[in-house]
Amino acid sequence: MRCFRLIALILLLAQAACDGGDGSLATISLSWRFADDRTCDLAGVVNIVVTIDGDETTTRLPLTYRCAEALAPDGQIQLEILSLPATITLEGQTISGAVLYRGQLDLSDETPGAAVVTLRFTGGDEP
Repeated sequence: MRCFRLIALILLLAQAACDGGDGSLATISLSWRFADDRTCDLAGVVNIVVTIDGDETTTRLPLTYRCAEALAPDGQIQLEILSLPATITLEGQTISGAVLYRGQLDLSDETPGAAVVTLRFTGGDEP
């Protein structure tokens, strides 16, 4: 029993060390919109691919969502940010994976409760 308590204490201390400072967990309600006010269908975008640069956990990235799932003003997704600062990049892709739209949200030491990222037409050009 004493060994179990010691292991539990070690695990709690390790978790506290990981959760402190820049490793705080934050959740953001994220939506997107097209700069030219198009719908997903008119823009030719099927999927939105979300990547988070600066986030310590890359095994869950990139995240892919159906375009209409979080199209502003009615849609939104819940996105967990595991470390700050971070940059959230969104790419609007065609069914074949070509990137037509791109947008970015920079997060400093605090995350807003909700944000809308504006996707701008790239014409398939790289950033």
